[in-house]
Amino acid sequence: EEAVSFAEGLGVDLVVIGNRPTEKIHRILNGSIRDEMVRTCALPILVANARWARPVDFRPRCILVPGADLPAAKHAKQFAADLADDFAAKLILLPAAHNGLREETDAIDRAVHEHRPDLIVMARTQRHGLRNPFATDVIERVLQEAHVPVLVVRAVDIIERR
Repeated sequence: EEAVSFAEGLGVDLVVIGNRPTEKIHRILNGSIRDEMVRTCALPILVANARWARPVDFRPRCILVPGADLPAAKHAKQFAADLADDFAAKLILLPAAHNGLREETDAIDRAVHEHRPDLIVMARTQRHGLRNPFATDVIERVLQEAHVPVLVVRAVDIIERR
């Protein structure tokens, strides 16, 4: 909660946080700053894996937007489209599988292997109340398994970009 308040208080447009995949049991017992930031921060969050060595030179050539047909993905799609325009990148809009977590993450895995995106942009909805620590959602799974940066945009974010 302190990290979220601190980030939001800085007046920045984007939070970049490292991603060190951990076992689910470790996250359940100890919590994760990354998970808390993604779950509650009002700002877009770029989660970068430690293998992503040169963020200064980052110029995506291909951007993947999973669940692009969902109403919650409207702002994530727009953010990704703006980035694709800025960098002349290919934009892949992947429809949601609508068959559950396993099918959704399998579809994302197939798209990642087929298109080799440099960036994944995902939308998340605001969650209220207590979180079930045993629940897993698509974003958490992608954050655990992705080998490329993942940009998480709140479903209601409207970002002034120029």
